[in-house]
Amino acid sequence: INILMFFISSRFIGPVQKKSDESQLQLADVTSRLVDLLSSSKIVRMFNLSGWIIKKLDDSIEKTYKINMRRTRWTSAQSGVNNIASMMTFFGTILIGGFFVLEGWFPFSRLLAMVQMGNGINNMFWNMGALLTRLQTSLAGSERVLHILDEKTEEQEDKDEQINEAEYAADIDNVTFGYNDEKHVLKNINLKIKRGEKIALVGGSGGGKSTLLKLLCGFYVPDSGNIKIFGDELKEESLDSI
Repeated sequence: INILMFFISSRFIGPVQKKSDESQLQLADVTSRLVDLLSSSKIVRMFNLSGWIIKKLDDSIEKTYKINMRRTRWTSAQSGVNNIASMMTFFGTILIGGFFVLEGWFPFSRLLAMVQMGNGINNMFWNMGALLTRLQTSLAGSERVLHILDEKTEEQEDKDEQINEAEYAADIDNVTFGYNDEKHVLKNINLKIKRGEKIALVGGSGGGKSTLLKLLCGFYVPDSGNIKIFGDELKEESLDSI
């Protein structure tokens, strides 16, 4: 029964891990929306967007609640199965052992010893199944941390670089970029800025103005195309030189 109990408990690991991963992603969405609300309060108030943005936050919180409730159902079901299996083992030992005692096959003291040992073994298997489930919950959070730690370190070479005499201070050649694979913020952008020239980037919110500046500062790498600063390719420069 103990082996069966452990096997049944292990069947809950997959669903709990899936719901834990979804919960972590959804909590990140809630945090992101809350930060946007707090850091952009003036803009929200200026354009009368409080109702819209608070609804988005409420929807995100409600989704987080539903995901965590589904995960709780799985963990509660596992706990119930473990308790039932533990009780079956205990009462089964009492019934079968009692029969053997009545038949005179072994003394009552041996039955007590078997019950005590059985309780210890039952607790071991019960705790093992529960700990595996909790481990999946913890791994869901650690996976996101490890994803950040595995990011490639930015180039920080300390070398003396001189600005050359190229005609263009910035040369953006057919650059495409998106923060995710589903949508491009910039697509096939071409722009040449001469030395000493002043230009203005004009457009509506979300048009890609800030994104273009972030690319010029080396915060992100274009998905395609090339950027040159004073004739040197941006991707080959260290962060300090940029």
